Amino acid sequence: MSRAVTDMPDRELLELAAVEPAAQGAIRFDPWREVFRHVGATGFLLDEWNPLGEDADAFRLAADLDLFALPEYWSMLARVRLLGGTDKYANVRRALVWTAVERHLEKKARKPVPA
Repeated sequence: MSRAVTDMPDRELLELAAVEPAAQGAIRFDPWREVFRHVGATGFLLDEWNPLGEDADAFRLAADLDLFALPEYWSMLARVRLLGGTDKYANVRRALVWTAVERHLEKKARKPVPA
C-alpha cells in the first residue's frame, strides 16, 4: 500500500475518496473550479462535494460505501482523536474519508494486473 492516509494532504484524500461515488455517477470533477461537484438528475453539476468539510457529504459517502459497518472506521475514528482533533464533527468526517480511502487503496492493491 502507498503511504498512510494520515499523511496525505486533503486534496489527495478527496480525490481518492471520490473514486467510488464518481463511478456511481453521483459526483464529477469540475476542471474549471478544480473541485468535485454533485451531479443533478439532469446531469448538470451542482454544489461542491467535500466530505471533509460538509457533514451531509460525509454521511452520504459513509452510507453509499457502508462505512459505518466496517471495524476500520471505528479504528480510524480513534486515530483521529489521538492526533488531537478537537472538533468532534470534523473528527468523524475525517475518519470516514480516511476509511473510504483505505478501502479504495486495498481494493486497488487486490485488483489483478492484466497480462
